[in-house]
Amino acid sequence: MTIYSAKNWINGAFFSSASLSISINPATYERIGDYPDDGGAAAGSAIDAASLAFRGTAWAHDAQLRAKVLDQMALAIERNRDSLIDILSLD
Repeated sequence: MTIYSAKNWINGAFFSSASLSISINPATYERIGDYPDDGGAAAGSAIDAASLAFRGTAWAHDAQLRAKVLDQMALAIERNRDSLIDILSLD
């Protein structure tokens, strides 16, 4: 079985953590993977980065940019649909 490792995406970069929590398949009690458990510190950093990006870029005023990014996200989800279904159904 593949063990997955998630990371936080903050300010355009992936971050891991010394503090990891384990995700368990509730049906089999097998380990699915791990994820950063940074709590409020990581959340605060992500909020600060998002706030700066919102105020400091064209994001707030450029509907075409927002649409383009959302379209790219949708395409990425569709491209990885089967893998996402497999992983999320374990959790």
